[in-house]
Amino acid sequence: MAGDLARALGDPGRLAALRRTGLLDSPLEESFDRITRVVREVIGVPVALISLLDDRRHFIKSQIGLRDPWATRRELPLSHSYSRYAIEAGRPFVVVDAREHPLTRGNPAVEDLDAIAYVGTPLVVSSGHVVGTLCVVDTKPREWTEAELALLREFAGIVTAEVERGGRRGEGRDRLEVGVGVKDFVEETTGERAPVRPGDLEPRVMGGVEGTILRIADRIHEAVWIWDPRSGAIEYVNRAYEEIWGQSRELLCADPGVWLAAVHPEDRGRILSLGLRIPKEDVDTEFRLVRPCGGIRWVRSRAIVIRDERREPVRIARIALDITEWKRTSESLRRAEARLTDAQRIARLGNWQWEIATGELFWSEEVYRMFGLDPAVHQASYEAFLGCVHPVDRPAVEEAVAAALRGERAYSIDHRIVLPTGEVRTVHEEGEVHRNRAGQPVRMIGTVQEITERRRAEDRVRFQAMLLDQVGEAVVATDPTGAITYWNRFAERLFGWRGDEVLGRAVVEIIPNESCPHQNPRIRELIESGESWTGELVLTRRDGSEFPGIVTYSPIRDGAGPIVGVVGICADLTDQKRLEEQLRQTQKMEAIGQLAGGLAHDFNNVLTAIAGHAELLLADLAPTHPIRGDLEEILQAANRATSLARQLLTFSRRQVVSPTILDLNAVVVEMERMLRRLLGEDIEFTMELDGALGQVRADRGQIEQVLLNLSVNARDAMPGGGRLRIATRNEMITGADARAQLVPAPGEYVALEVSDNGCGMDAEVASRIFEPFFTTKEQGRGTGLGLSMVYGIVKQSGGGIEVASEPGRGTTLRVYLPRVTAQAAPSAPASPPGGGRAGDGEVVLLAEDDVAVRGLIRRILVNKGYRVIETEGGLDALDYIEGSSEPIDLVITDVVMPGIAGPELASRVAAGRPGTRVLFISGYAEETALAEVEPRAGIGFLEKPFDPDALTRKVRELLDGPAGPGAT
Repeated sequence: MAGDLARALGDPGRLAALRRTGLLDSPLEESFDRITRVVREVIGVPVALISLLDDRRHFIKSQIGLRDPWATRRELPLSHSYSRYAIEAGRPFVVVDAREHPLTRGNPAVEDLDAIAYVGTPLVVSSGHVVGTLCVVDTKPREWTEAELALLREFAGIVTAEVERGGRRGEGRDRLEVGVGVKDFVEETTGERAPVRPGDLEPRVMGGVEGTILRIADRIHEAVWIWDPRSGAIEYVNRAYEEIWGQSRELLCADPGVWLAAVHPEDRGRILSLGLRIPKEDVDTEFRLVRPCGGIRWVRSRAIVIRDERREPVRIARIALDITEWKRTSESLRRAEARLTDAQRIARLGNWQWEIATGELFWSEEVYRMFGLDPAVHQASYEAFLGCVHPVDRPAVEEAVAAALRGERAYSIDHRIVLPTGEVRTVHEEGEVHRNRAGQPVRMIGTVQEITERRRAEDRVRFQAMLLDQVGEAVVATDPTGAITYWNRFAERLFGWRGDEVLGRAVVEIIPNESCPHQNPRIRELIESGESWTGELVLTRRDGSEFPGIVTYSPIRDGAGPIVGVVGICADLTDQKRLEEQLRQTQKMEAIGQLAGGLAHDFNNVLTAIAGHAELLLADLAPTHPIRGDLEEILQAANRATSLARQLLTFSRRQVVSPTILDLNAVVVEMERMLRRLLGEDIEFTMELDGALGQVRADRGQIEQVLLNLSVNARDAMPGGGRLRIATRNEMITGADARAQLVPAPGEYVALEVSDNGCGMDAEVASRIFEPFFTTKEQGRGTGLGLSMVYGIVKQSGGGIEVASEPGRGTTLRVYLPRVTAQAAPSAPASPPGGGRAGDGEVVLLAEDDVAVRGLIRRILVNKGYRVIETEGGLDALDYIEGSSEPIDLVITDVVMPGIAGPELASRVAAGRPGTRVLFISGYAEETALAEVEPRAGIGFLEKPFDPDALTRKVRELLDGPAGPGAT
């Protein structure tokens, strides 16, 4: 079959006959176009074509009804051609449904041209060769009637005659441009005809081509009449004349010039100036008619001149089409297009259409203006469009187009374009893809809108929103009705509502009660008066929990001044309130510590005198003396009081300590056996010790005291037994860590944790557990100083402590001590027993404001062979030094005295008597008492209360050691 078809198309005789017509690649001609228009109307099909085929292509001489992009093409691929089958067979090729016909099933024309039903009638020239076809196409299945097929054969004969006349034109004959074979009709049917008489207007019964043309002419909507200028008679007029002119054919036959009289007076002069009454050549024109009823109609008319051999006009054929509706529609369309153009210009919105198969791209005027291009210079194309897209955005645009063509998503994108001037603009594009029945993309249409300013405004708003999202405060805005219009990210975190959940909702639903500006009368009045309100409120989260907040509500005004909304800025005060409470607690503990330290200091002065005198008396009494027992009881009571004072000093961080480098794991392990005995068998004791634990610098005895006190406290919270766990680990505490509030400074710490599953405690009790003498135990079971000592030791060691507890859930206390990397210092040599050797008359200046302590020291030193000069304080001692030239070997001074304190006295002594040794005595720890004294040789410290041996030993140690400050 394919071979037969190729031989038929390539037949040399057929191709020669086709070339003789001279019509291949010829321009469009009205004579052929009018035939296709009449055929489409008479047969009642959407598409009619006149086609010529050589061995390589299907040339379209005339067509009406083909859809884009084929409407503007002059050729079809042979793969799309049904006409080739008519040429091969030499007879009409009739198809009822191309989707079912064996020769056309699968032909791409079914989808691309919507060619479902088809008739191709061969154009057989005088040589007997088929050079082409007259085709009609329907877009749905159709059973063709015999009458329709016969009419198509008649039309094909007319087309063939015009085709062959085209060949004669190529041999030098006149080229005529007529419509619907009118000249054939005139020349072949009106040679020497009698004029049409009134009452004899129906077409004569004729056969052949003449009869066919008459029947056709009476069916069409164009007015047709033929006039003999020699006789002045009308030889033919069809029915459409009456419909258009509104006057009878008889009137035209009686007066052939009556058609001109109906022309609108404003157009008649132009018609006459064109010589249309008796034209010298073919003329096309448009004019208005005034119908007898007064109505105005627009007409497009063509006058065709038929000449004889002498070039004399023998017939004037006129064809007129009523274009009133077309004019009206065109004018409406023109106005609509003008309005659309204006609207697009104002909205900066253009439209485009891209024919994918041909690559043709149509741009509206606004697109050209938007892209800064001149339509007279620049041809729109897909490549030209991509050339305008910003290079950075080009890949995204190409991918968006490709995705739309693949059907993955709609074409919608924002991108930048670069104008020829270098200016960069931003546009938004929307587009949709049109597909054929096979689903293949054939066309893409869309819009493009310049959004440069809008994007800049959006970017500004987005940047401002981004800034508001970064602030550590909730920002909420509402309109005047209270509907939420803005909700930043911190508001999401603070209140627990996402922005998309609250936008548009009433703010009272999210921020209820008095905290809502629209519900609080006082706040509402201030806002309505244009003022702001700031204050603390209790706010509610999504889960119903409440928290304190500092809130500022302010009115929002538009550019003209009216209030258009309310903005609220809220900061969570939870952490601040906690810090304030911790600060108050710390200040309270410091105040209590100062009080306790002061009491302990004064208490130590009293205890020093009591214990010292008791020991002196005991030293003078025989072992069997009757009052020796009483003195020993006094001494034991003084020792117990000393222990109590030491606990108070520990809490106030003024206890004498001996810090060393410690491994907390080792301390815990060494105390394990003692702790197990202390806890008892009904308490399960476990340890979780970090094998890579860092070291700390602290007093070992104090750390043991901390472990002991915390364990005892946990045991007492579990009277019926339970579990106690001691754990250690390394911790890094940063400035952002909540635990940073507990320690002096962020850094590396070692944590010691003691936890139990006992009765626990509420927040109020937990806030007071470190207060001296505070206890929840029954009377007689505790002093209330255990945890106070722990607190003082930890703080004195540079650490922090936190408590976590709930009633019925147990308690955990965590101690944080600074991690160190220093090596342990060597142990100091042990002090020799006894009070040291006796004095040799060395002069000791004593400055002590407490009479009892002063008297005790004088008595001890005098008994040991020293010469003691007593003064009542720093000022008295200075007076003596300045008024006496007697050498002084040692100054013993209390640290805290009225007038001049001990450190200042020592400084004055060093300035006036360089090299003088100084011994400070105090009820406070050395680090606290001598915080302002620079450590150097010749300076010593002794803590109160002390026994006679400790005093004499320290005095001897200083006198036998290096000289004091200022010595040369």
